[in-house]
Amino acid sequence: MNRNSITIIAATTLAFTHCALAGDPHSDVILTVEDNAITINSETPEGTTPTRVFGSDLVNIAGFWTTDEPGFDNLPGTFPTGTDIGFVIEDTVRKWDGQGFDDTATEQMSLEFSVLGPVFSPTTPGTEAVGFNIPVQPDGGWHKHYDFFLESPASAGVYLLTLRLTHSGSIEDSLPLFLVFNRSESETVHDAAIDYVISAIAPPSCPEDLNNDNIIDTADLGILIAAFGTADPIADINNDNIVDTADLGILIAQFGNICNE
Repeated sequence: MNRNSITIIAATTLAFTHCALAGDPHSDVILTVEDNAITINSETPEGTTPTRVFGSDLVNIAGFWTTDEPGFDNLPGTFPTGTDIGFVIEDTVRKWDGQGFDDTATEQMSLEFSVLGPVFSPTTPGTEAVGFNIPVQPDGGWHKHYDFFLESPASAGVYLLTLRLTHSGSIEDSLPLFLVFNRSESETVHDAAIDYVISAIAPPSCPEDLNNDNIIDTADLGILIAAFGTADPIADINNDNIVDTADLGILIAQFGNICNE
């Protein structure tokens, strides 16, 4: 079966599933251009926040474990018309072992878009796979949804895919984008894996910037206070497995500072 033939079915089913999940924390990747480089963000009630870790749930459609989330979006005029956005898969797919993502998965992942692809993740750690390009829209926007597939044997688990976005013109590549896919694991396990990537693989530019908005302020203080007394890896600034006065002191010492990537 040609997988491109299930694209319409997949998009319809995934849209329904995504909307039906109350409180779903997953969101589209919002792209901006900062310092002449593609910058990856998430959308919050307050606006966009620099974020490079996104979660997504794979669903079984016509025998394929797939999703078209997260999508990519940006404001009109973000990119020059007549240019393209591409991607590079930066490493093998990694599988969550309950503690980290050190293990290379047996499975590969692939990306498709309409008749483009599939492009498969590398099988050798530390190598890259160059993907295809998709043109920027006439208004300078780029609202696209890749079709992501977990290849056979597609066993249950949580998988990490690392991408870098590229531009055909003079805009520099993005920093790595980390996509954490859940295939039939509990959301508790999925959330733990996402938290690990945020804290250990893609930490903010400074550890006191708990919400990764490039400034240490009351928002970060609120996150720390809410996690006080727990082992929340996001708020455990000194990584001693407890959010306590030591972490509070570190944050207060940096309060008001601006962080840069």
